[in-house]
Amino acid sequence: MDESGFEHETIRSHGYAPIGEPCIDSYNWQGKRRTNVIGALYEKMLFALDYFKHNINSIVFYHWCKHKLIPSLKTKCEIVMDNARFHKNKRVQKLLNRHGHRILWLPPYSPDLNPERG
Repeated sequence: MDESGFEHETIRSHGYAPIGEPCIDSYNWQGKRRTNVIGALYEKMLFALDYFKHNINSIVFYHWCKHKLIPSLKTKCEIVMDNARFHKNKRVQKLLNRHGHRILWLPPYSPDLNPERG
């Protein structure tokens, strides 16, 4: 399972300014509008999909696990997660374990472990 976010506006990497003057602008990184999605994949099927107009945190993730993921799982599963801080929340781990699911953590990201780059 994993989550991803989509920006509502494009961040410009270039701009225009009069000759000889720097191109300066500001961007409020905290005020950006995003649509965030969470879903799980089993074999080649996506399920337990949900989207949010606010950032994903441990509370949102816990409720998604409780109300979307767990009811969708018909058997005890091994759930693969990355090391996002809200994935490591003890309440989430206890919830999944209580329902008989096992968590498998991906190793921390390392380009050395990516076979596509070798």
